[in-house]
Amino acid sequence: MNVNPFLVFDFNEINDALIDDLTKLHKNNIDIKELLEEATDFYFLQGFSAAFANELYDPSDDFIKAIFNRMNGKRMTDPIKLKIRQQISSTSIQKALKKVIEEESKNGSLIITTAEELKIYHTIKTILIHKREIDADRISYRDQKNSFNILVDDNNKKIICKILCSRNNYSVEINGIKHDVKGIESVVALKKQLLDAAMLYFQK
Repeated sequence: MNVNPFLVFDFNEINDALIDDLTKLHKNNIDIKELLEEATDFYFLQGFSAAFANELYDPSDDFIKAIFNRMNGKRMTDPIKLKIRQQISSTSIQKALKKVIEEESKNGSLIITTAEELKIYHTIKTILIHKREIDADRISYRDQKNSFNILVDDNNKKIICKILCSRNNYSVEINGIKHDVKGIESVVALKKQLLDAAMLYFQK
């Protein structure tokens, strides 16, 4: 068991999104596999971010050695190790990040899956699997350059909807119609449209 909960219910801050999360734990709705998937994504992203930040803040010898090797260094010494360690700072990280983004943009591979996209995805998936005919195992996603697609059978020809982002503003596109996302409540409000779109692939 993880010592940090992936869901906290605060009676002083109750909202529709929190209530929707709680419905996943109701005995009529609970799906252990779905909960494990959501918790795993949450803890993985949380763990990766923390580990990555710690490595940059307090770089290990292995990390420093890897950088030295990339510099085509021949022989690592303590003074060189200290120099590299001193060069790793918020300023150098920002410069490096800019170069990474430039390279990814050139290669057309700049794809960043955000926590907000995953949150919207899990909300939509939870809405869908409340319908008995929909198999949770057949629902997945692909984060692509221009959109985050929610699919059936991991098939790009079976798109239930797309999550779009423009200047940190999110929207959900269903059958070519865009709906602005202003919090999880606005996603829940799309329940009928989402179910109608999904059922096209689940009807027998």
